[in-house]
Amino acid sequence: MKNYLIIILTISFIFAQKLIDKYIEQVMRGDISEAIDKLPEYIASYPNHDGVLYLSALLETDGALAKEKFSQIYNTDKTSKYADKSVIKVSEYYYAAGLYQKSAEWLKKIPRYYSRSDNLDKSLKLLINSLVVSGNIDSAVYYVKVFKKQFPDVNFEELIVDVKEDYKIEREPELVQLSKPSIT
Repeated sequence: MKNYLIIILTISFIFAQKLIDKYIEQVMRGDISEAIDKLPEYIASYPNHDGVLYLSALLETDGALAKEKFSQIYNTDKTSKYADKSVIKVSEYYYAAGLYQKSAEWLKKIPRYYSRSDNLDKSLKLLINSLVVSGNIDSAVYYVKVFKKQFPDVNFEELIVDVKEDYKIEREPELVQLSKPSIT
């Protein structure tokens, strides 16, 4: 009897995970109505599930509260399927609020802990942008050098061009120099 209960709970949990993923995908495409309708049911049934919390954070209209939910996902379980996505969301919140240093602090977590994340390129660009906008050009230059070695498949020339186009800076030659291949 106990084994049947475990099997039933496992199957219902897996089924719920698939549905939560479906709703997250819908929300990311801009279709929120079905997810909004189902969210209370999932919160009642799976209050501590990281997918439910992630869905809840995506649907949250209060930015500060959404940031707290995304932070909670990362701080509760750094190995969660949603941890890297939550880090990006927290960093985007800080970036949008003009808190570029805080954004950079969160963005550094992606290459450090989630180097295989689908959000790696995005996080590197946003990190470099955050450092440049906050006036930390030397740090931006440093991180580009480090990341060029750590992630040889990332197109840093394109990343630097994008940063330069976004922000005209006094020390532009340093960023241009980094985009040129080094002769060793």
